[in-house]
Amino acid sequence: MTEPIVDAAPALDFDLKSLPKVSLHDHLDGGLRPATIIDLAEAVGHTLPSTDPTALGEWFRESANSGSLVRYLETFDHTIAVMQTKEGLFRVGKEFVEDLADDGVVYGEVRWAPEQHLQKGLTLDEVVEAVRIAEDIMVEFDSDDADEDEDNIGLVTLGNLASWVRDRGIPLEICPSSNLQTGAIAGFGEGIESHPLDMLYQLGFNVTINTDNRLMSGVTLTDEFELLVDTFDYDLDDLLELTLNAAEAAFLPLEEKEALVEYINEAYADLG
Repeated sequence: MTEPIVDAAPALDFDLKSLPKVSLHDHLDGGLRPATIIDLAEAVGHTLPSTDPTALGEWFRESANSGSLVRYLETFDHTIAVMQTKEGLFRVGKEFVEDLADDGVVYGEVRWAPEQHLQKGLTLDEVVEAVRIAEDIMVEFDSDDADEDEDNIGLVTLGNLASWVRDRGIPLEICPSSNLQTGAIAGFGEGIESHPLDMLYQLGFNVTINTDNRLMSGVTLTDEFELLVDTFDYDLDDLLELTLNAAEAAFLPLEEKEALVEYINEAYADLG
């Protein structure tokens, strides 16, 4: 399997990491730091594949890179196991936000399931409260026949559902590296260059770019942007459009969403 390229220098004259980013699909239990997992595992008596941060990080990435969704999901047994106390949840939530901020993410929507963190006796309210307090430090930005309904674009024919999704601007939360690792795009090809995200983007779908699980995939949102630049030759305008797609799909009140969009546009304009 071709691994995502995360270290290649993009042919751009600006720092991708400094760009304001919006993350809509990022799992709390998939974004832990290896060193944190080791510390928390020792505190709760959980056995890990390795107690060396570098080796443990490599274990997560190798397991997730198997092409099997089942094996990919098995890695969460270890992260969830160390997120069963208030202290553990607080630390994971706080570091999660710090890592997003370090990556240039100015708005992030974190996915997690509180019911998975009740093994040591915490209540749902206690679980939610522990993470909420940690994430309060989040960075703020200052019926016809089907043949009659098909939409033909070049060599691509969109069926009813695809046309409905595109025409209504339904956001697609695409996670390039994770999609490759889990075999989600196997029907299109083996490498990241076969990912249909570029086709969807060119066809006018509301594409957003996300990391899914930063620990398992070994990526940041900056890395995913670099991957698109390297693979599909995306430029600043493309990255801006993808970021605005995410901002406009955010679960925010209208006024805050407009402020976020304005902030992103101004930041990109300063680079132009």
